[in-house]
Amino acid sequence: MNENTKTARAEWESMSGEQQYNALVAMAWTVRRKAEARNQTGAAWIETEDDAQTVAADAWTRMGTALDRNEAQDAPAPLAVILYRAAAQAAHSISRAEQRHARAISATIDDDGAERWQIDTEAGTDCDAIAPSPEAAAILRESVESVARDQVDRVALTMTARGYTTAEIAAALMVDRSTISRRLYAMRDRYHAQQGEEAEA
Repeated sequence: MNENTKTARAEWESMSGEQQYNALVAMAWTVRRKAEARNQTGAAWIETEDDAQTVAADAWTRMGTALDRNEAQDAPAPLAVILYRAAAQAAHSISRAEQRHARAISATIDDDGAERWQIDTEAGTDCDAIAPSPEAAAILRESVESVARDQVDRVALTMTARGYTTAEIAAALMVDRSTISRRLYAMRDRYHAQQGEEAEA
């Protein structure tokens, strides 16, 4: 096993969940800066901390597979490269998803003059619509069910997977953005705990 492989996986696994997440948030901004330098538009939508957090949440789910692929390479990359690739893939995937779902979002003005966002959330946990294969949909559905405590969690997690930002999810569910962030953090922590239990078994 190459030293980079050992270092990349060991370094990732030695980080707390918060450290992993913060590293991916920082990498989301790096993806944005590099895209700007190359005049590419795929990451131009990353404008706020909330956007960077959305990229990090998506990229975090890609890390296990990315580390596995890295170990299979003749010349494995260091962790920073893997983080960058995961964040770049997440940013581009979210960008494409937002373009596809832009028509599902509409703003209306209430009688009191307040702007309200309408997002179709009726699909609930329609994992088939966001997974590339039936097998991936089944795995995603099982993952959602294992960490989601209620329908709000399910919708928040599914919308995150579809590329919506926490602000858009909060608007759709008529709750504070911090509520959605707390729920997503809690689900991530439950997922980490489950992975730890499986590793010990």
